[in-house]
Amino acid sequence: GGESYASLEKRCRSFLDEIIVPNEKQWEHVLLVAHGGVVRGLFSAMFAQASNEIYGSHVQKNCAVNIIDCTAGVFSVDVFAGEYCEKL
Repeated sequence: GGESYASLEKRCRSFLDEIIVPNEKQWEHVLLVAHGGVVRGLFSAMFAQASNEIYGSHVQKNCAVNIIDCTAGVFSVDVFAGEYCEKL
């Protein structure tokens, strides 16, 4: 009875379109903290791919760090789950 994945992805796309992209020139860095489902929804919205195409068989662990660049409204991955807080 929860939110559908399509609805989650739509909500993530709205967040990116209404908050992140319009402010990309004002903000040098933005920290987003989210559960895995929202991270998958954001990635799907950013890259117009189903999350299984982005993630493949990789599962991000808790506290995974992703570094995403947004330039001219286009997102690109700098680091995909490259570090974990447990290693700090």
